[in-house]
Amino acid sequence: MVEKKEKTGFRQKQIADAAAELILKYGSEHVTIKRLAMETNLSEAAIYRHFNSKSDIFHFLLKHVESTLLADLDQSNLKDAVKPLGLDELIDRHISHIENSHGVAFQVIAEIISMGDSALNQDTLNTINSYIQSMSQVFRRGKMRNAGTMAIIFFTLIQGLVNLWALGGYAFNLKERFYRVWTVGNKTLLAA
Repeated sequence: MVEKKEKTGFRQKQIADAAAELILKYGSEHVTIKRLAMETNLSEAAIYRHFNSKSDIFHFLLKHVESTLLADLDQSNLKDAVKPLGLDELIDRHISHIENSHGVAFQVIAEIISMGDSALNQDTLNTINSYIQSMSQVFRRGKMRNAGTMAIIFFTLIQGLVNLWALGGYAFNLKERFYRVWTVGNKTLLAA
């Protein structure tokens, strides 16, 4: 029984990862059961054994995106850290992870919103709110003023930059562009 659950979990993640790859390459409209079967070397029936619908795949993918984003901000996950990371180090590490994954989490969020599925949109809103709440806690621990507002600004900035970066064929350095905008925004807010 445990082996079957492990295999199901593995297959679900495999299918969700394939859906994310298709989103990165072509957009959500190209995520079909047939295409997922081809990408994963599974039959369409096998896909349906693990998910009832394409919508279920997106719900699963969104939960995976949320757990990945939140784990990235959770310092307790840093097994190799001798001391807790400072705010700047944590942000730098987070932006590096986003860059290394081609911003897949933020592209999935954008694509799900564009689909117009109200249940998926509600789950996406919950994911965004969880991310903003976690970022707010990071900023509070870093003694940043207006942590809640800064977390919203951070999410908006990174979501927008990832969209521009992806649409532009990843032609600019995401981390460099992020820090340029983030620095100007911080100076402006601190001066106000």
